[in-house]
Amino acid sequence: MHPWRDGEEPSSSYAVLAPHLGYVQVKDIESVEETTPLPLGEGVLPLAECVELLSRADWDGWLCWEYEKRWYPQAADLPPLLKPAHDHLSALLTQSA
Repeated sequence: MHPWRDGEEPSSSYAVLAPHLGYVQVKDIESVEETTPLPLGEGVLPLAECVELLSRADWDGWLCWEYEKRWYPQAADLPPLLKPAHDHLSALLTQSA
């Protein structure tokens, strides 16, 4: 999220970070200005592009959903979002394979 908010393309971020990645955290947000967590796939972050970059590179690390309800009390409760998030990430991984 942070490099993207500053205008950096995912491919540029990956090129710099790839040698150091053991796991990747993903999330989704409403906009550059509004960073309250959203369910995966409902925001503006380029999740599909990021997963595709990882898949094309045969990256085999952990992919983790970062959901910061603690810092954003207005965010939706997590438990009902877990299965849809799993399904969304699984679909992205399948499409990128």
